[in-house]
Parts: sequence; C-alpha cells; structure tokens
Amino acid sequence: MSKVITKLKLHNFKRFREFVVDFSEDMNLLIGDNESGKSSILQSLDLVMSGSRSKLETLGLESLMNAEVVKEFLAGSKFYNDLPVMWVEIYLNEQNNPDLNGKNNTQDANYDGLKLICEPMIEFGTEIADILKGSEPNFPFEYYSINFRTFQGGSYTGYRRFIKHLLLDGSQINNEYATREYVKDMYLARVEEREKPKHRNEYRKHKTLFRDTVLSELNGRLDTYKFSVTTNSKSNLEVDLTITENDIPIENKGKGRQCFIKTEFALQRSSAGNPLDLLLLEEPENHLSHTNMKNLVGMIAGTKDKQLIVTTHNSLICTRLDLRKAIMLNSSSDAPAKLHELPNSTADFSLKHPITTFLSSFSQKRLCLLKVMRNTY
Repeated sequence: MSKVITKLKLHNFKRFREFVVDFSEDMNLLIGDNESGKSSILQSLDLVMSGSRSKLETLGLESLMNAEVVKEFLAGSKFYNDLPVMWVEIYLNEQNNPDLNGKNNTQDANYDGLKLICEPMIEFGTEIADILKGSEPNFPFEYYSINFRTFQGGSYTGYRRFIKHLLLDGSQINNEYATREYVKDMYLARVEEREKPKHRNEYRKHKTLFRDTVLSELNGRLDTYKFSVTTNSKSNLEVDLTITENDIPIENKGKGRQCFIKTEFALQRSSAGNPLDLLLLEEPENHLSHTNMKNLVGMIAGTKDKQLIVTTHNSLICTRLDLRKAIMLNSSSDAPAKLHELPNSTADFSLKHPITTFLSSFSQKRLCLLKVMRNTY
C-alpha cells in the first residue's frame, strides 16, 4: 500500500498558531503570496518525516516557534505553566502498521501518523523559573525537549523512517550542502538494505588500498608524520557520492540544468518501482527557461505513483497541473482555501488556456477565484 499524507496540523509553528490542511493522495499545489507559509508547510513535513533531532537543532527552535506567541508570553506574567508548546502532526492513510496507529494525537482517536513536539523539560523547571524571573526578556529555548513520536506513542529517529521522502528546494539548487544532501537521500532511497554494508565496506577498502599503495612512496620519504586518507563517518561513501549526466557531475552543471536533473531523477521509477513515497517541491520553476519549465510540468503531471506537494508562484505550473489540486494560502489568514470543487469544465479550460494573472497578487487571486467559481472564463 502506498504511503500518503492525508492531513497536516500545526501548532505554534513559524507563522502558524493553528493550521490544518487536508491533502489529496496525488497532487497538491500550494499557492500564496510571500510570507503566506508555503515553505513553512514543506519544512514542517520534512522535519517530522526525517525524525532528525540534529536537523531541528541546526535550524534552531527560536527560528521555528511562532514569534508572536513568544513575544506575548514574555510580555505577560511569564508563568512556567503558561510556556507555549510547538507541535506538528501528520496523518497517514491506513498502513496496517501497529507502530503507527494510536491516539497519541490531538484528535484523541485512532489514526496512523507521526508527531513532532517541542515542550519545556519538567526536570529543568527550577532553572526555567529562574530565567523567567529575570528583568530582561529571555525565553528558555535551550530548556525545551525535542521528541519524535508515532501516534502509537513510540519514538523514532532518522534511522527508522516510515515514509521515504525528498525535499527539493529550487532556491537552494546550487548550494553545495543541499546538493550533497540530495545525492545522499537519492542513494539511500534507491539502494537496497543488503547492498549498503557491502558498498561501505568496499569503499573503505579501496581508500585503505590507496593509502598503502599510491601514498606509500611519498610516506616512505617522511619520518614521524605521514599522509593518510580519512575513512570516518564524515568522509564516507554517502558523503563522497555525486550524480553525473554524460560523466559530468551535476554540481558542474548550470542552475537550470541542475534543477531539471534533480527533479527528473527524483520522479523516475526504478526496476523495483519508485523508491520515494512523497516528493516535496519548493518552487521547481526556479532557474528554468520557458521550454524546460514546460518539460518539467509535463514530467510532474505524468507522475502517478507518488504523492506530490508543490509550492509555486508560476501560473503555468498552477493551471497546467490542474487548478482542482490547488491549496491557496494568505499571509493574513491561517485558513487555507481549496479549489477541489472547481467545475471540471473550468479546470479543463485552464489546462488549455493558462490564467496568467492567477498568481499576480492575492487580491487578484480572490477576484479570479470568484470568476472561476462562476465559470465565467
């Protein structure tokens, strides 16, 4: 059974105090003005599915917790019991996995799902209280716990991922770290479990062979200090891998070509089927020419075997991928608007005649939405 996210719930996460959105099992298009929360939604999904404490710590809880909630707390009585909590819940379709199913969610009912919760650590109550008594505003971010739990109640980490996913950010397409993480994620998604230890062992063996043969002549001329090759976890196969096109590493390609290659490779099926359950695409139109963007839209539209959640500012992507899959966001509201009830005739018309002003501004979007719902195009 394919793994699909059916619902996302956010509490005090970035700009969202309370946010709920339902996803379709195939395509989902997040559309909105700047600061409407499109990127935050993808980031929240990526964090929960990754189960990576280090990823969250690198970002910093202070950058993830709703700034207005923190500000209001510091301006108030600053009681320990009033400290805000941040959580993210993702609900899954039924997986028949007892490790996922339970009532450890805010709906207090049996669902399959995953949850990230950040809350004050009780064992540091005294230290937190001392900080809050200070005259200067000082929020105790350092005394918050980070917990990844299934709805059954068990904990999980990045070594035990229940959903194979990939976040591909068009704005970071030429970032060295982002490229390295992309290659690593694609390798881990496609390699079989029995192959991983063999690959790592052979790679380490070849590094040792290089040290003992190629470097031996140079080291023979040295006394106490000699050259060697790093073989620890920070310089392993997954870190050193790259992906090539016609023997050229993707990091040596232009930004537009990198974007196209990474997206195409992530969408491709393997001999054992597509290795990814979910692909998160952040503004895939970045750096692409009109022709390549049309080709990319065709690839995305032809993907039938995985769930896609796409953010975009581009009207061509929005209309060509079906307006009925659109989820509209607004920087002045936490309530999303879905176009799933759009008449088929209107959606089909937009596939042939893109509404080029659909994304120009939110006021225009609302006007456009009224026109669309009245089927006046």
